[in-house]
Amino acid sequence: MVAVKCCGLTRLQDAQLCMDAGADYLGVIRVEGTPRFQSLAFLKQVFDLCAKMEDTEVVAVYQDAPLDFIVQDVHQTQVSTVQLHGSESPQYIRELQQALKSPVSVWKVFDVFTPTSRKMLEAYAQEITGVLWDAPKSFKGNIDWQALAPQLTDAIEVADTLGFTTCLAGKLTAENLPELMTRFWVDAVDVASGIENPETGVKDADKVKAFLDVARNRRLYPPH
Repeated sequence: MVAVKCCGLTRLQDAQLCMDAGADYLGVIRVEGTPRFQSLAFLKQVFDLCAKMEDTEVVAVYQDAPLDFIVQDVHQTQVSTVQLHGSESPQYIRELQQALKSPVSVWKVFDVFTPTSRKMLEAYAQEITGVLWDAPKSFKGNIDWQALAPQLTDAIEVADTLGFTTCLAGKLTAENLPELMTRFWVDAVDVASGIENPETGVKDADKVKAFLDVARNRRLYPPH
């Protein structure tokens, strides 16, 4: 069954909402200057909330952050998974793990529109545990998953052979998620704005439930 990451949390009650609905991961943005940026204190609150539930994990999201910024977060919150959304190199991640002393799981984000070669993924083989494909924040249209299918299917298969957790994101909603799920076999899907009220920017209970219901629908999975 595909896992669901509800990302971009801005309120503790939204974290509880997503957790109660069955989300496997809760994402907290620690990228300063972005609309959903949250404080270290909030990250710790979400982590403490999830610590009460064995099936929900917090993912802290960064983009080309100074190493000591991430180290501080991990040491003060005990977050065990970080998502790197920038141009972080294998060397950067190696240095991060050395600075942390206690290893964390690392998900590296790649541009869904740029072919991800075996060579690119193999470069991170010893440094990361997961790969997430997402659209650039500047992209405003709808993703044509059919057009991306050939290159993305190959990349997912390579990531699988390397033992990575595979995840797809990119303006997902309960309405367009079935198309993605029937085309690709991935371990997880990542949603933020697709489960939010567009006027308030906070998570919407009906949209959260609808998204989780679709993600749990085994009939949508491609042959595997």
